Amino acid sequence: MSDERETNAAHEGSARVRAFFALRLSGETLRVLGRARDALKRRAERSRVTVRFLSDDSLHLTLCFLGYVERAAIPDFMRVLEERARVPPPTARFTVLGAFSSTKRARVVVAELDDGEGRIAALARGLAIAAEKLGVPLEERAFRPHVTLARLKRPADVRDWLEHATLDPVAVPLGEIRLYESRLHPTGAHYSMLARAEFLAPGA
Repeated sequence: MSDERETNAAHEGSARVRAFFALRLSGETLRVLGRARDALKRRAERSRVTVRFLSDDSLHLTLCFLGYVERAAIPDFMRVLEERARVPPPTARFTVLGAFSSTKRARVVVAELDDGEGRIAALARGLAIAAEKLGVPLEERAFRPHVTLARLKRPADVRDWLEHATLDPVAVPLGEIRLYESRLHPTGAHYSMLARAEFLAPGA
């Protein structure tokens, strides 16, 4: 489905919602990402690549993309959110700047995270399995924790950008999971929070 058709589908009535589960980012995490994004942007301006860099409000760590779901089913997904948040908060650390599907033919530029204990991957898997019971097909691709910084209109070589930007390997505090609605517009997706659930406090 083209972006234009998908945008129209998203706004035809309110029966369905384009939604996803994600981890919220804030504070020093956003400042670190902002510095890396600005360095990438300065280098990108020297190229002829059409690229859109995401604002701070659009930065998050996606755990499970749901696609279009019935608005009437949102309370069910909210219960999934609350159940999966009943664990201590996972820990993560930024590792490198990269691109999917490759640095030579990038569609998105990302900040990757280390999930050494596998807790973020386990959380993502648990959400996906719960969502499958609500009619959402399981994602076939392996989960790679990352934050998308930029989206390219067409695949392009971004190796030069990555060579001129750095990502501080800071710890990333993760305090809550959110359920977001994504509305597609010609300028890109706009996100609004549908629900949130905090992780258990350490030692609880």
